[in-house]
Amino acid sequence: MHVSLSGAAAVIASAGALFFALGYVVTNARLASYGVNELAPPSARFVAVGMLSSVFLAAAYLVPYVRPLQRSVRRWREANAENDTPRSRRRRLGLLLRALAIAVVVLGLLSALEAAVIELIAQPSDDRELGYLFQFLVAWNTLPTVGLALLPLTGPWYRPTIDLTPRRSGIAIARTLAAIPILLLALALFAQSAFKYIPQWAGGGRLFSVQVLLAESDRALCPECEHEGAAYVLSEDGERIVLFLNMDGRRRVVEIPRGLIRAIVHPPRP
Repeated sequence: MHVSLSGAAAVIASAGALFFALGYVVTNARLASYGVNELAPPSARFVAVGMLSSVFLAAAYLVPYVRPLQRSVRRWREANAENDTPRSRRRRLGLLLRALAIAVVVLGLLSALEAAVIELIAQPSDDRELGYLFQFLVAWNTLPTVGLALLPLTGPWYRPTIDLTPRRSGIAIARTLAAIPILLLALALFAQSAFKYIPQWAGGGRLFSVQVLLAESDRALCPECEHEGAAYVLSEDGERIVLFLNMDGRRRVVEIPRGLIRAIVHPPRP
């Protein structure tokens, strides 16, 4: 197989743009839950976040390729082509229930595996509940599976198990319009589940504690920033740092320009 340099460059550029877009959606969805409605300027960290989310997205993409699920769907098609009799209706219902049961089991096992991986790389925390995370991951894997199945695409990298390729262009447009919000919702759900437990060095959005030292004239902007264990980094870029503050039960989010910061102290981690 011959691969030209221009073709490889196009693939790399397309993948980078896709990772950047995924990371932008996930990061902004995470910050929006804290009341930060816009993230600017764009950061190269979006690419790392997009790569992380694409790993989970690819895992959900593989669900329809499970062979028992494929066989159930194929047999359902064959039964659907038969005459409409009480026996054929019972057979179709049984095959449909079997396919749903297999899909539920596969999604559950996949979510359990993802939760175990997160537990291995995430830092110890008292606010992480495994059952709560597991429920989020089941929903997270379900949404992109449905969304990707709706997309009317065909090609060497996209071969859906259930062939729903429409004959009319209007149906293709309707399916695409239905798939896009489902995938966006899946990314937003990912931002509130696995993403917030994975450390930022691994492309996640987990909070980490810092002490931010400001000039004497600017300390009134963030009196909690100099207290150890009170300020946590939500996001940072070349122009600002977004902090989640939690001191004496008072919680708030503050954005501080880099020009006002004299130093950032990283306390030793346990």
